[in-house]
Amino acid sequence: QQEAVVSTQSTGVENLLIAHDVPKKKLYLSENFGRTFSPILPELNVVDFYWGNSSLYDAEHAMFAVADNEDGTQAIYQSDDFFASTKNTIDTAANQFAVIDDFYFYVKKSTHTNHGKNDQDLFISFDRSPPVKATFPPNMIDNPTTEFYIADAGEGQVFVIVSHHSNDTNLY
Repeated sequence: QQEAVVSTQSTGVENLLIAHDVPKKKLYLSENFGRTFSPILPELNVVDFYWGNSSLYDAEHAMFAVADNEDGTQAIYQSDDFFASTKNTIDTAANQFAVIDDFYFYVKKSTHTNHGKNDQDLFISFDRSPPVKATFPPNMIDNPTTEFYIADAGEGQVFVIVSHHSNDTNLY
């Protein structure tokens, strides 16, 4: 089990480190290459984080953070200043989150009334636009989904593998 993760970002900003104390679910920022650290989002139980991509769409100090909620879901936040003064909420009831180049993805419990309790919906943001729920072919609408795997997300396209309740797995 990981005790801590220290991450650097190769941008024009030098000397930045983010440390993630995995067991304590806390994030820390160093702007002097590790001599001192300041807490990031100390009020939250942070389980994951992602640097923004300043060469694409994000500000130089952009990052995403994923925090545990008491109900077992996760909240996703974004900031352009390492959460010093801004905290934009992307979603408050997600189950998984990932940032891949131009895209970010998250999964949350389905709101379909005819689906079971383990059914999931995939939400996608391209170019940091507001996320939209992924739709699949009409013949799969009533075939609920339980798992997603992003096989590739490059050149403005996404290939996603979807597992359905009927033990079908499809590549879209």
